[in-house]
Amino acid sequence: MHTRSRTPPHTQDETCTNSRNKALWKRTRAAKKPSAAAAPAAPPALTKATARELLTSVLDTVKVPANKAKLEALLKECEGGDAAQAGMMKMVKLMPAVQKMLAPALVAAGYKESDLMMVAMQIQAYVLRVCVLCLCLCLCLCLCLCLCLCLCACIFICEVLGG
Repeated sequence: MHTRSRTPPHTQDETCTNSRNKALWKRTRAAKKPSAAAAPAAPPALTKATARELLTSVLDTVKVPANKAKLEALLKECEGGDAAQAGMMKMVKLMPAVQKMLAPALVAAGYKESDLMMVAMQIQAYVLRVCVLCLCLCLCLCLCLCLCLCLCACIFICEVLGG
């Protein structure tokens, strides 16, 4: 038979200290939990109209001669060095410049200045959905066209052979 060894009983001071520490832990833990009211507002939903407006604004910003020259100079600088480091250089030098340049357009559309990558991914996903729908529509039209041609060919052959 196995017996458990008993630890000596705690003193009154140790018990009080442990209770105070637990109470403090519970209070501070509750204070660290994020509240629903403090949650940041969700970015606006990307629709066809907002995507078009945002892309138009972005293209207008990039087409400004000073902005275009700045981006081209940064791109030449990034590609002028070691080819293995070109990708990293673009992330370090080009991306912050683009983000700073496009910040007013993002803020005007209801996004934060730092939401550039998120917005770009949303636009790419939206374009992909639209392209898939267009591709499905084109395939359906091609299939209908092929069926019509086959039907016309069958009617023509019947007319010729039937006399």
